[in-house]
Parts: sequence; structure tokens; C-alpha cells
Amino acid sequence: MENTPQENIIEELFQARYEKLDNIIIKKIHKIKATNKEEKESIKNAIIMEEMYKQGFKDGINLIMQCQKSQ
Repeated sequence: MENTPQENIIEELFQARYEKLDNIIIKKIHKIKATNKEEKESIKNAIIMEEMYKQGFKDGINLIMQCQKSQ
């Protein structure tokens, strides 16, 4: 089954951003200086959620722009 053009756009956006997002998360996690393991995990999860939210917002805007260009 072949993807629709919109599905292809979404897949391209996801693949293009995934590695960059992963690098941002890794860099921020390495900066954590917390000594308590639970605190460190909590901060790590917060960083991951924040970066994924930001990237999702950017991808959503890009998708809207791509869809409007194709109309």
C-alpha cells in the first residue's frame, strides 16, 4: 500500500528531525548534575518531553505550510 503525499510529507519531516532531536536531548541530559537518581531521571524525562513538544510544534507548523503550498 502506497503512502499519500501528506503521509510522505509527515514521514519526511519526522525522519529529518528525529536525529537532530535525539542529539539535543542527549546534550541536555549530559548537563544534568543531580546526585539523586530519582531527581536525575525526573529531570531527564522533563527534558525529553520539552524537546519533543517543541519539535512537534515545529513539525506541525511545517506540515501546515507544506499542505498550503501544495494546494
